[in-house]
Amino acid sequence: MRVALLLGAALVASAASSQPVSGLPASRPPTEAPSPPTTEPLQTSAAGAYLASAGATAGSLALGFALYHVLPASDPESDAPSPRAVGVAVMAGGALLGPSVGNLVLGAGTDVQRATRIKMAGLAAGAVIALGSTVVIAGCFGGSACAPTVETIVYVGAGVAAVGVVAGTVYDLATIPRNAALAQAHREGRRTVSLRPGGVGLALSVGL
Repeated sequence: MRVALLLGAALVASAASSQPVSGLPASRPPTEAPSPPTTEPLQTSAAGAYLASAGATAGSLALGFALYHVLPASDPESDAPSPRAVGVAVMAGGALLGPSVGNLVLGAGTDVQRATRIKMAGLAAGAVIALGSTVVIAGCFGGSACAPTVETIVYVGAGVAAVGVVAGTVYDLATIPRNAALAQAHREGRRTVSLRPGGVGLALSVGL
């Protein structure tokens, strides 16, 4: 009889502990903190990140433009590449990578990689389409009738490449506000801690 009473009391206590405490919120799953920046952020302001992107892009374009006009032109009698190609390369690099500088200073290396992949994919697809013009030329044996078709293919390839670069740039700029908020949270050291004493959920925001 005593054993039965002890077992009954244990069952009642177990059922009571599984019920939510009156007046307290029900248990909730732990809240996951946002992913921290991949590197230590140098900037936590979205405005500062936009300025960094604009400055890197404009600076690279200006430097490349200056190099193109300062360096000598290629020698018509030489097969060596023109020194002015350095200026063109600097301008192209600035247009491609400059917009990613904002996320770079925010420590968002993952988004920098994603934006770069989008741009490179567009450039690769455009190059493949443009190279298709060589197939047309080979099929026409270099005839003048091929010229309109070749030009169209080249323009389509250039358009595809431009779309890829623009899409990657839009991704760069669109993700800056979110990454600025993450960088600010990382800088302040805020973390969401989930405590569940006795089956009761309690979320605390702790500043470390």
